[in-house]
Amino acid sequence: MGKEPVILFGAGKIGKQCAQMLRFDKEILFFIDNDSKKWGGTSHFTVYPVEHAKAYPDIRIIITMLDFAPAVMQLETMGLHSYVYFEDLYAWQLNCPSRQIMDQHIAERSIGQYTGRDVKNAWMNHMRWHYQDSSFEPLFVAGKKYLDMGCGCGTSLFHALLLGVDGYGLDCCQWKADFCKQKIDDFSFPQEWKKRFVWGYGEQLPFKDRFFDVVTCWYVLEHVTDWKACLREMVRVTRQGGVILLNAPDYRNTYEEHYGLDNGLSIVDHLEEWRTYLTEQHESLEIFDTLNFITKDMVLAELGNLPVKIFDREGDRVQVHRVKGKLRIHRRIDLVITVAS
Repeated sequence: MGKEPVILFGAGKIGKQCAQMLRFDKEILFFIDNDSKKWGGTSHFTVYPVEHAKAYPDIRIIITMLDFAPAVMQLETMGLHSYVYFEDLYAWQLNCPSRQIMDQHIAERSIGQYTGRDVKNAWMNHMRWHYQDSSFEPLFVAGKKYLDMGCGCGTSLFHALLLGVDGYGLDCCQWKADFCKQKIDDFSFPQEWKKRFVWGYGEQLPFKDRFFDVVTCWYVLEHVTDWKACLREMVRVTRQGGVILLNAPDYRNTYEEHYGLDNGLSIVDHLEEWRTYLTEQHESLEIFDTLNFITKDMVLAELGNLPVKIFDREGDRVQVHRVKGKLRIHRRIDLVITVAS
C-alpha cells in the first residue's frame, strides 16, 4: 500500500497522536488549525491557517478533533469536500488483502443498530480514540508493557503499538491472527509486530508472572471456556500496582448485544424464555448457547478471592435504549482492577 498524502485538521493533542499513528502509510504534508498560536513550524510538523488547504483541493483532509461538526461545516463553506473523520479513516480501505480476509468471515447482516459493514469498518481501524480516554491515558504510554487479552482483529493492540507501547495481544481465533499479520504487511508496519500477536487461550496465558503493567479484556469474558480461570490468569501476569481494564456484558440486562435484540426479560434469569424468543426471531442459538451469562456481582465475588483492588465504573457506562417505544437500561461490567500484591 503506497503512502497517501494527507492534511491533518487540528494540531492539538489528538492531531499529534494521529500523526504518530499514521506515519507508516500516510504522507502528512502539514497541519491546518484555526488557532493562530499554533501556526508555524516545529521539529516534527508545520501548522498553517485552515485557508492554506485551499491550495491543495485534491488532497484528503483528516479531521482530528472529537467535535468534528464545526470542522466539516468550515471545510464545506470553503469548497473543500475531500475530508474524513479520523475514526472513519480506514473504512475507505476496502480492497486491501486484510480487509478481504475480514469480508470472508463477517456477514453483512445487521446486528441491532449496526450492520456487518459497521463492524468491519470499526475493527479495520486502529485509530480508535475510545481505547485511550482521559482516565486511562497515563496507562498507554511508550515503554509500558501491555496485554490485550482476546485481541481479536487487533484494534486496541495496533493503537497501542503505534503509540510506542510495548504491547502484546492474545486470541484463539486463527482467521483473526491471519488478519492481523496481513494488516501488518498491508500498512507497512514493522515485521517484528507479527510476534506481538500470540495464539492462545486466556485460561493459560503464555506469559511470566507479573510481566505486564496494563492488561485489557474487552468483551471477551463472556466467550471463554472458564471465565474464573481467565480472571486469575490476568491477575497473575499483571505486576504489583499494575492495572486490568475489564469490560463485559452484564446479563442482568434485557438487551443481548450479540443479537441486537431486547425482549424485556433479564437474560440471566430467563434463559429458556430467551432461547424460545431467539428461535421465534429465526436466530441461530449457536452463539447464545456458548455464552457465559455473567453479571457484575458474579465477577466481583470472584475478584474478592484475589489480591486486587477494584474501581467500579458502571455508573459511567449505563446506557438507555428505546426499544419498541419503551426505555431499556443497558448495564455493562466495567471495572478498573489494581493488583495489590
